[in-house]
Amino acid sequence: MLPHQRQWARIEFRELFAGNHGCAFEDLFDRLMELCHPGYVAVRTHGNIGDLGCDGLGLHDRTLYACYAPETVDVREIRRKFRSDLLSAVTQRPEHFENFTFVHNDPRGGVHPVVSGLLVEAQRDYPNLKFHELNPRKLWNRAVRLDEVGMALLLGVPEIPVQEVVYGVGLREIQPLLDHLREERKRLSGALSVAPPPATKLAYNALNDDYVDAITAGLKLSHVIDDYYARVADLTEHDEVAAGFNAHYQQVRAEHPGDPDAVMWEMEVYVLGNRRPLRELQVAADAVLAHFFERCDIFDRPPAEWQPGQPHGWV
Repeated sequence: MLPHQRQWARIEFRELFAGNHGCAFEDLFDRLMELCHPGYVAVRTHGNIGDLGCDGLGLHDRTLYACYAPETVDVREIRRKFRSDLLSAVTQRPEHFENFTFVHNDPRGGVHPVVSGLLVEAQRDYPNLKFHELNPRKLWNRAVRLDEVGMALLLGVPEIPVQEVVYGVGLREIQPLLDHLREERKRLSGALSVAPPPATKLAYNALNDDYVDAITAGLKLSHVIDDYYARVADLTEHDEVAAGFNAHYQQVRAEHPGDPDAVMWEMEVYVLGNRRPLRELQVAADAVLAHFFERCDIFDRPPAEWQPGQPHGWV
């Protein structure tokens, strides 16, 4: 796919997976896995035997998938669902799998702290099995490998637009994001001094093509954020929000060492908050992220002597 097609597909994917829960989410997951992995078999409940703790099986890699995609998080239900599926699987179909993968719909790219603990406990209790989790970010990383026909089938559209789609984004669309940033910003003393990034910054930070496309497109709208801040009465607000961006970036980078794509995903969540990422809002988020990326409030500036092909800043 062309860069603008991949960008369009990413936004559609986010909106589709954010708006479906329960069985609808499982159907989307089945569709994705069947397109990406020929050895995947979707499992449906049957009579009084249920699904034997399994929502899908990977025949080639002997992986069992258990999905949990609620509209609201209930810690007790998470525990019940995880333990119930795992116990049912190891009791009723132990010869069918070596990997147990918990699939969930948390858009923040990680798992609820309770789930992380359950995964650790399960690995301890069943040392002969391997445990994994799949979140929407990892699902997109699989989907992005599809060709145009496969992506259209996944998204349920006739075709992926060939012509570049231009979304009108102005101050009205940016405003809710900036309101959210003002709530989240970390107030630091003094003003920040930042400069535009060198042309090699994207390469130095080893972001995948998906995020390179998003930042490149977002830079075209960076002037909208400049226009916004030119109109606010508080002259320090821009630097305060930038400080919040930088502080949050440093925190999530420490949580995801060596994984720039996970960090960028977390920064998107920081911008969008808990809002469902509708198409126009996602484009606006890309513009905000590109703006602070350009200012070097997030991600690293390469050394002056660095050249593409040399070790990047996340090694």
